[in-house]
Amino acid sequence: MLRAARWVTHHSYRVAITVDGREDRQRAMQVFVMNSPYYGWSLELLPQVSMNDGLLDVAVFPRMGRWALMASLFAVWRGGKLPVRPVVYRGARIRVASDEAVAVHADGVLAGGLPAEFACRKAALSVFV
Repeated sequence: MLRAARWVTHHSYRVAITVDGREDRQRAMQVFVMNSPYYGWSLELLPQVSMNDGLLDVAVFPRMGRWALMASLFAVWRGGKLPVRPVVYRGARIRVASDEAVAVHADGVLAGGLPAEFACRKAALSVFV
């Protein structure tokens, strides 16, 4: 319930997103840095994403009202597609910064604030089944 209340009162931020040395600026409600097509409990946000290409994918939901963002995520949760496509970036090194204080969450846990840097190392994890 607390998380839902936070989303209802959430506002957008100006962020600088640097992907492999190239910077772009957005006003965003939400920025997802992902290494799979899924966010949270199997919400498929980026179906074209590969977990083994050595790249991270960044999904930015720019200038979207909070209700539209919630409706989009709800539509995906129900098995549909995103009604509004996010701006997508791909790269091995990602940096997200903001002049405002913005919290960073990793797998639902507070992990600090911006600026934050993310890197993907191809084939860094071996899995035996």
